[in-house]
Amino acid sequence: MHDCMAYLLSLEDVLVELLLQPLIGQVDAQLLKAVLLEALKAIDIQYANGTLRALTRTCSSKHPNC
Repeated sequence: MHDCMAYLLSLEDVLVELLLQPLIGQVDAQLLKAVLLEALKAIDIQYANGTLRALTRTCSSKHPNC
């Protein structure tokens, strides 16, 4: 009985997700458009190069083709 209810609830979750996807796509598009139109300024980037080097080093060690 509990397995059946869990299965039905999971189907409901999938249905809700499928129904929300078009709305989420529209919201994402509007947000992206707003960001592209915004003049972004870099702030608080004191350690940006060190972070990039650390990420690159980590990526390279895990993925030689990175």
